[in-house]
Amino acid sequence: MMGNRLLSGVAMTIISVLALCTWTTGATPISITLGDAVDLAFERNAQYQLSLWEYELVLEEQRLKDQEMTLNFSSTPLSIKNGQSQPATGNMMLAMPLGDHTTLTSRVSAHAKDMELDFGGSLNIEFKYDFFAAPKSTWRADVQSMLAVDNGLVVNVATTLINLAKELDKIALEELRLAYLEEAYQAAVVTDHQGQISQMRQQLYESEKRLANAQLLVSQHNQKLNHLLNMETAVDFRPVVDLKAYQMEYDQNQLIEWALAASSTRNQAISAVQNAESQLEATKRASGWSLSATANLDWNFDVSQTPTWSIGLNASKTLYPPSLQAEKDALKLAQAKLQLAEVELNIKTQITQLLDKLAALESQHRDIEEDLQAEEAELENSRKLYDVGLTTELKLKEHQLELARLQTNLRDNRCDYFTSLLQLFDLCGFELSIIVPELVY
Repeated sequence: MMGNRLLSGVAMTIISVLALCTWTTGATPISITLGDAVDLAFERNAQYQLSLWEYELVLEEQRLKDQEMTLNFSSTPLSIKNGQSQPATGNMMLAMPLGDHTTLTSRVSAHAKDMELDFGGSLNIEFKYDFFAAPKSTWRADVQSMLAVDNGLVVNVATTLINLAKELDKIALEELRLAYLEEAYQAAVVTDHQGQISQMRQQLYESEKRLANAQLLVSQHNQKLNHLLNMETAVDFRPVVDLKAYQMEYDQNQLIEWALAASSTRNQAISAVQNAESQLEATKRASGWSLSATANLDWNFDVSQTPTWSIGLNASKTLYPPSLQAEKDALKLAQAKLQLAEVELNIKTQITQLLDKLAALESQHRDIEEDLQAEEAELENSRKLYDVGLTTELKLKEHQLELARLQTNLRDNRCDYFTSLLQLFDLCGFELSIIVPELVY
């Protein structure tokens, strides 16, 4: 082809790289829908399966930690000291909270020597109370929800599939443009129009370079999709992206409210403010004093020993002005409130920017549709003129190329709108695996 003979310099370098990097399978391309790709990713993605496994283990570990009673066992079956074998020992410790400030602890020990077991142990009830301590935070970070992991996988798969579809569209359009430019070049050669010949050569070069870049990106997106779906053998995917028209049914305030509630970063910032408020209140109440009470009751299992008990009241006061500590705590509270405000502002800004982007894409979509309708009319007129010999075939192909360009732009616009919607709904804490089927055919 004439265009291939005109390749040189950068274009030849791109083709060489493409030859080394192209994802070749030797198999017929396989069509895949967005819904099928997401389902397959949940079933096969290796990283997701490990994350799911880890999540289940963390849940079980947290369940065990939340139990009020804990039981620990330790043993030393073999020990040598100064060359002498020591008796085997074993210890069992039981801890159980009896209230917010009281803990029951029981210890049982055993020593084995000369085939005999010697048991011992003790029981302890301990009470501790700090009169001016700040209340403990009631908020605790929940075990990381799988929603963030699920949504991350959906966004990754959907974005990769969409990008692959867009690059394949670019290839189809560029091949059509290349065919048109080659005919235009031949026409310039026939008429010996030197200025037009030089211009056509440059356009052919640029078109071939764009085509090579698009082919390279298709290879890369296909490799990534194969990796996300954990395919055992390489598959040349051909995405089927058929998106529904979507009209935003939520207002900005509602979306911001959902996004704020879904943000784990904001929840942590709120907890930091609450802790700082409690600490400042406790510091002001204490006026520099520290006052705590303790009580202990120890009972040894050896009945020959009587139980022991103790009661204590400890009081101390800082030597520097109490106002200094209060001011330090006030500073921490101000810092925590500022951090919370910045987190909330960032979330609101993200929501606003995404809504503005969606509105801009909607406006762009309407403009492209108008241009598309106008170009369809131009193409029809050009066909009529061509039929009666009043225009050239090259002019007809020029309109066909422009129509294909607008159709590609329209599909790209819908793809960009879809990915922006996913980002918005993810930020608001929606479950994307349920949302996606509602957005595609």
